[in-house]
This record gives sequence, structure tokens and C-alpha cells, in this order.
Amino acid sequence: MIAESVCQTTDALVTFLQEKNVHTTHFMIGVNILQYWGQFLKAFEAGDDIAVHTYTHPFMTTLSNEDVVAQVRTWGLTFLFTCLICSAWMDNGVDS
Repeated sequence: MIAESVCQTTDALVTFLQEKNVHTTHFMIGVNILQYWGQFLKAFEAGDDIAVHTYTHPFMTTLSNEDVVAQVRTWGLTFLFTCLICSAWMDNGVDS
């Protein structure tokens, strides 16, 4: 499991994992996927699992129920729009 979101270093990480023949689950922040689309696609096309890490990475316990749903739904709709499916959701760990 990689709780990394997607960023400039995702290409190097995915390449390293491919060289070691390792697959993982990448927990990604939705809004970062829009900014780093190419890096996201590299992880996805490598056959790794992509999981929800909310849309903007807020502290979930500070949000209303509606805002929590919006964080997950907005991120999920981004992927429905692109015909991809997320396999898991993870909070930011600080609230836990």
C-alpha cells in the first residue's frame, strides 16, 4: 500500500516498483489526479490498484456528513467520468 497521492515523483515510484515486479495499491487524492493525469495513468496502466484518498484531503472529522459524502462522491464521479473504478477509500490518518 502506498499512501502517496499522485505527484511529480509517481513516475519514478511506479518505474521502481515495475523493476522489482511489485504491484501495490496507490491511495490518491482526487484533485491531484487532475493535476498529474499522466502520472496517475502510469500507475493505473502498470496494473496497480487505485484507491480513494478523498478529493481534497481535509480533516474528515471537521466536516459535516454532507461534506464527507461530497469528498468521496466528487472523487468517485471523477473516475466514473473516465470509466475507472476505485477499489478502496482511506481517510488522512490524522483523524483516526
